[in-house]
Amino acid sequence: MTTTAPPPATPADDQPGVDRRHRFSDLYHERTNFQFIPHSKRWAVLSTVLIVLSLGGLFVRELNLSIEFEGGTEWSVDMAEGRDASVSDVRDLLEPLGFADSKISTLSGQGTERVRVQAEVLEDPVQGLQDAVADAVGVQSADVQFASGDEGGGSFTVARPEGSEVTAEVVDAALADAGAPDAEVTLSDDGTFVATLGELPASPLQQVADALADYAGVPVEEVSISTVGPTWGERVTRKAIQATVIFFVLLAGYLSFRFQWKMAVAAIVAVLHDIAISVGVYAVFQFEVTPATVTAFLTILGFSLYDTVVVFDKITENQRTLTATGRMTYPEMVNVSLNNVLMRSLSTSLVALLPVVSLLVVGSFIMGATAIEEFALALAVGLFIGSYSSIFVAAPLLAWWKAREPQYRALADRRRRPTLAAASAATGVPVVEVEEPVGVPGPPAVGRSVAPRPRQQRRRKRR
Repeated sequence: MTTTAPPPATPADDQPGVDRRHRFSDLYHERTNFQFIPHSKRWAVLSTVLIVLSLGGLFVRELNLSIEFEGGTEWSVDMAEGRDASVSDVRDLLEPLGFADSKISTLSGQGTERVRVQAEVLEDPVQGLQDAVADAVGVQSADVQFASGDEGGGSFTVARPEGSEVTAEVVDAALADAGAPDAEVTLSDDGTFVATLGELPASPLQQVADALADYAGVPVEEVSISTVGPTWGERVTRKAIQATVIFFVLLAGYLSFRFQWKMAVAAIVAVLHDIAISVGVYAVFQFEVTPATVTAFLTILGFSLYDTVVVFDKITENQRTLTATGRMTYPEMVNVSLNNVLMRSLSTSLVALLPVVSLLVVGSFIMGATAIEEFALALAVGLFIGSYSSIFVAAPLLAWWKAREPQYRALADRRRRPTLAAASAATGVPVVEVEEPVGVPGPPAVGRSVAPRPRQQRRRKRR
């Protein structure tokens, strides 16, 4: 007697398999059979390499933080029509003023070019004198009025508070200590101090503004100047970290309640993966990190979570079939679930990327809307990486972890070594165990006894 097993089932004509490649209709009708989980080691190696490169770029090149985080002064001016901007020319222009190490950039859009210069926080000498007068009189700096005069001079006017005995000599001494020894201070009968200066100290803010206006060919009034202190950036960074921590706590709680805690851990790992690579991209390519970038990062965390929840919801739905029939191992079931939601995930990512790419290409590069460039760039990077991590990080991690649970390990053992003792005892014929081929999961192979019938039985059948 011989023992055989039924041959492996060949894929149907309308199912992808070894006989033909996937078609787009397979993707649309959820008939794909991409081996995401069997090749999970490849995705793990790829993600590890990307994270190592990202962390390496972060520690070697660091992030290109804007003045909102580090504090500083920024000048920006639009070039006059017919004039081109050059970073090297602007640097040579500012070198005699002591600003050769400033961060200089040029932005183009709508046929015009803009020059932007960023430097460390600079104190305006006029503001320093104004603060000195306010401290001497005992009022707020905003209560001191400044008026520019002829030939580079100016005057400060402030009312003495009621009951105060501050004299003009005290205010004069305060101005001398602040760098204006030639100031003339008078106290009027109505209790108003007037400090007159024949020549104001040279302001580096105004010197750079004058140089940029002359280079751009525009009036100096068109040069915008903004100064941000470092405390504002520290406050933004602290708030962003607090928002991220709260997000992770709420994420873990929701996924643990909606699904299970292992899915929550897998989702958090995927989100951390997205943050690490997104930050690494900004560090490697030296994209500027602004408050809009932080807002975009917090936005993509929600998108990455949404895509992961869609995948986990399908896995939970198919898990009921797995426990009821035992036809698939847990990794096989996760692989089927990923193929089921592949079209939905790709469609969602594509629909989300289209407006972002429009903002980045049309709005920023064509129409010159540079204010949204940082936000759109961070969204584009995060959406792409978030779509990748939902399929290639969160799901494989969950499959690897759950497959080691005793119930799913026992199920995998039964799938690998099917027991055919019952068939052998019923027929009295030994059977050969045949491993099921890799492909679309199906029912386990069952041994079949092919033995010649007794001659007497064949004769009866002929009659």
